[in-house]
Amino acid sequence: MIAIVFWTAVAIIVYTYAGYPLLVAVLSPDSAATPVDSLLVRHAEAMGMSRQELGPECWHVVEEIQGLGLSGRAETWAQPPASVRTRLEIGPLAMESWFDGEEGWISDRNGASRKAAGGELDGMLVQALFSTGSWLLEKPPVPLSFRILESESTDSTVTLLCEPFMEEPLRIELHRETLVPVSTRFDSTEGEQIHTFFEWGWRDGVRVPLRSRLDLAGLLTLDSRVTQIERIDPRPTEFFRPQELEPSLPDDVQFGAPVVPAPLLEDGLHLTIDGQVEDLSLIHISEPTRP
Repeated sequence: MIAIVFWTAVAIIVYTYAGYPLLVAVLSPDSAATPVDSLLVRHAEAMGMSRQELGPECWHVVEEIQGLGLSGRAETWAQPPASVRTRLEIGPLAMESWFDGEEGWISDRNGASRKAAGGELDGMLVQALFSTGSWLLEKPPVPLSFRILESESTDSTVTLLCEPFMEEPLRIELHRETLVPVSTRFDSTEGEQIHTFFEWGWRDGVRVPLRSRLDLAGLLTLDSRVTQIERIDPRPTEFFRPQELEPSLPDDVQFGAPVVPAPLLEDGLHLTIDGQVEDLSLIHISEPTRP
């Protein structure tokens, strides 16, 4: 259960904290035909990214994590158009996730990976779109639409509804004057997930969140502080997939003396190997003599 909670948190916390430093828009004021378009353009400008295109570089982000009375570290690599790899270490837990733009994987407590599906995979897509900045492109990797929710906006904030991400839309709350993100909210099958931003700074000419908090359905609260963010050379596609090494034996492996017969199955089958493993006919499976 705790692994599911942590990975649900990671899928949400990373897409927002890593996304805003990387905001990139190819929108221009001339193409802003609606209030929503105009808001997105001004938001991108407020983040310092309005005149930059989506580059090929991979973004590397490191943050400190506090949650459940434990301290930890999260590390993320995000690369356009929608590839993300995340590594989390908190207390005794060490887990990792990969998303290559189409498929996703999650590691278990033993280090083995399994394919993500359903809400897990959707969460990875959200993370990828925000952490690479692809969500603000005129033609993002997946079709998106935005509208302003006047009913949820206030004198100091304006709320954007972004859909369709998954079964439920994502709400993005912006400060009305600065257009800097105040929070994001997503209602999933696991419950309401709210990410609140407390402190912003500048890195390489773009605005980045330095401190934030994630509340996961009232079950888990994670406080994060970004300690490092940098652009690095693009990673190969394989970097965003788990490298499962299948054990194999060298061609010259030999077994000496015959193996002592031992139970192979509970029904009493025995496996005996005679000599070197060069001929499958030397392997005998038989039932032992019953007393």
